Amino acid sequence: SGLGAALTASKKREARTPIDVDAQFKFRHVHSTCEAAEVDDGLKSIVDRNDLDELMARARLADRNFEVERGSAAHIVSSDAQAKPVVTATPEAKAAMAARAKLLRIPRRPAFAPTTTPEEFDAAERSAFLDWRRGLAELEEDSRLVLTPFERNLDIWRQLWRVVERSDVIAQIVDARQPLLFLSQDLVRYIAEVSRRMQHAKSTVVIVNKADFLPLKVREAWHRFFARAGLPVLFFSAVAQKEALEAQDSEGNFVTEPAIDSPLPPRRPAAEISSPKLLSRMELLDALAGLRPDAPEGQEPATTATLGLVGVPPMSESPPSSMS
Repeated sequence: SGLGAALTASKKREARTPIDVDAQFKFRHVHSTCEAAEVDDGLKSIVDRNDLDELMARARLADRNFEVERGSAAHIVSSDAQAKPVVTATPEAKAAMAARAKLLRIPRRPAFAPTTTPEEFDAAERSAFLDWRRGLAELEEDSRLVLTPFERNLDIWRQLWRVVERSDVIAQIVDARQPLLFLSQDLVRYIAEVSRRMQHAKSTVVIVNKADFLPLKVREAWHRFFARAGLPVLFFSAVAQKEALEAQDSEGNFVTEPAIDSPLPPRRPAAEISSPKLLSRMELLDALAGLRPDAPEGQEPATTATLGLVGVPPMSESPPSSMS
């Protein structure tokens, strides 16, 4: 078909030459019908697409064929405005950002009923995700705003939904050089929503990685900031701990790991665990385990706790893990 041929040709061009965003995919007429391509992106992160791939992705989400009548023009809006960074924000642009900030939400998973079939729930998830994408598209139409790249793969968001639902403690991993750039306040709200819906208390914590870059005074300032926001915070350096382990191994001082059936450390209040101290690997694990929520009234305390790690790659790419 015409659209299929265009898709194939565009892929061949991309393989041969760099992508010219400004001159890309300027269609005139298409007069055929094709099934939306069934492309499984799996868990591949997709934060940007060319116009044609974006059009096909939306057709797949809507579960429909893409049709254009003979003689009609298929107008595809160029995405070059999205690629241009904002150097300065005018007062008008800042006001527009503030007015629409509440629309910048992570997509919500639709409610699940016991009578819902897997096919119906899959369709509901796709519909909810498509509505979320349409909301962002409306924001992009405002000439005063420019959206940064965002995750466009539904399967990645499904992983986040599962992590939040299955975890007892959810840790957001942020970069010490600019923690707020990587912190999602809406994720904190979403975790609270899921806790209420599932009637399963969940704890939220911020892990500041690369904290060895920060002197103690700066860590203390960030600790006070997050305390005012009601978020416990832990400071850690993955690289420093890796180097320490490698140094111990080279000297023959092998690290003894705790047994898999070791009891969990005692649960402690978040205010007591949150600290500006730079933690070791085992101190971090003990702190995270200590943040687990209390067992529901009338139930025995759990012998394991599930930790979910959420972060912008490559800081964290791990699925939920079980601490025991």
